Amino acid sequence: MPNLTQWLDLSSWLDLSLWLDALLTLALVVTAAAALHSRDLFRAVVVFIAFGLLLSVVWVRLHAPDLALAEAAIGAGLAGALLLDAVSQMRDPERAPERALPVAAGGLCFGFMALLITALWHSTEPSPRLANALENAMGLSGVSHEVTAVLLNFRGYDTFLEISVLAVTAFIGLALKPDAHASPPPLHQLSDPVLNALVVWLVPVMLMVATYIFWAGSKQPGGAFQAGAVLAASGVLLRLSGFGLPLEGPGPGLRIALSTGFLAFLLAGLSGPLLGLPLFSYRPESAGATIMAVEALLALSIGITLLSLFSAAPPTANNGSAGR
Repeated sequence: MPNLTQWLDLSSWLDLSLWLDALLTLALVVTAAAALHSRDLFRAVVVFIAFGLLLSVVWVRLHAPDLALAEAAIGAGLAGALLLDAVSQMRDPERAPERALPVAAGGLCFGFMALLITALWHSTEPSPRLANALENAMGLSGVSHEVTAVLLNFRGYDTFLEISVLAVTAFIGLALKPDAHASPPPLHQLSDPVLNALVVWLVPVMLMVATYIFWAGSKQPGGAFQAGAVLAASGVLLRLSGFGLPLEGPGPGLRIALSTGFLAFLLAGLSGPLLGLPLFSYRPESAGATIMAVEALLALSIGITLLSLFSAAPPTANNGSAGR
């Protein structure tokens, strides 16, 4: 994506990529405003999903395919499904009279925008020191993809904290269910042969895609988060179609599955100090196998965690949506 100096160069205005970036920026602002100010909840959620898809395209333009995959799968896909499911359970809310945006909040937003524009105006080329350090250390990481090396090895502690937050969120979501100790109510089996045939063919393909994304993470964009999101999406599709799922009840099996990735990552991180290495550090000769094993368990745990957040919602009582 071009920087501010390229925008000021009149000769670059004929570049189509420049206009594509401008169109994407405008579309992001418009969809964000539409999602925030929509008077219809269902429409707001649909626009939010569109916003997530546009944001994934922006990450592609910024040469960050890992973030693009995560945004499309989690930010737009699963988050959109959760919001649509939540909207279907809500009654039409009483609309409060609209008030003008407070001056303080508006001033804060415009001040932050001015700060960003100033930072972009005075921005320089990024320092190559971190990139050089990463390139020199890649031989010790056990993988050949820089993002995986950073997330699972060099900055594994940060990723471990993210996994911890995700696990805690899942357990809290299950604990807050009104019927936390009861089995989930049966879903209505849809009698649509087209939908059932689509699910039968599409879910195995999604499982293959999730496996490939996981395996490709050590060499190219992909990994546990993206693979787990695809696994969760296949589970959501099965649940929406009325198929029963294993580990759906609040039993010990679900708790073990939710904590498997967290515990595996914790044990891998604690193995470093036992071997005389820093926390979340691995021996170079075994780093690759350790990372792949941890990522495999993380992908399964993340998929079950995201699916459990969707399955924790009660089944839709009617086909209406709030605000429609």
